[in-house]
Amino acid sequence: MRVSFLSFAAFVAGFMPAVAQQVHQMAENSVPVALVEVIRRQQNTEIHLETQAALKNVCWTLQGPNSPYLVSESRRYRFISGEQITYCPQKRGYASHEIMVLRFEPLPTTVHEFSVGGENQMADPASHRNETFWNFLRVKTN
Repeated sequence: MRVSFLSFAAFVAGFMPAVAQQVHQMAENSVPVALVEVIRRQQNTEIHLETQAALKNVCWTLQGPNSPYLVSESRRYRFISGEQITYCPQKRGYASHEIMVLRFEPLPTTVHEFSVGGENQMADPASHRNETFWNFLRVKTN
């Protein structure tokens, strides 16, 4: 009987719905972008970023040290995909209050704090003088 219950529990866990949490955390360094929602799914962790003012020439690096990632407890969760974003070298502008969606490897349910950034942005922002990076440090979730 116990094996059957554990099998059923594992089966049900595989079909758990997405868990969404509203947050509002502004980016570091006075960048007018806020992280406004975190959605945890079995296949990914999705974050929604909202522009707080119009922005020009925005692009996202898909791979490499400038690609975004989540970090928690010294582990990096890589960027998978996004919506309403443009991959470098192409660039686009955003009106105030537009939403961008970024998807990362799934965070474990035990993780309740993470940061968002890119390796070079966090390590050496001075080497990227003509670029603005959007880092969100110590984002807290339930």
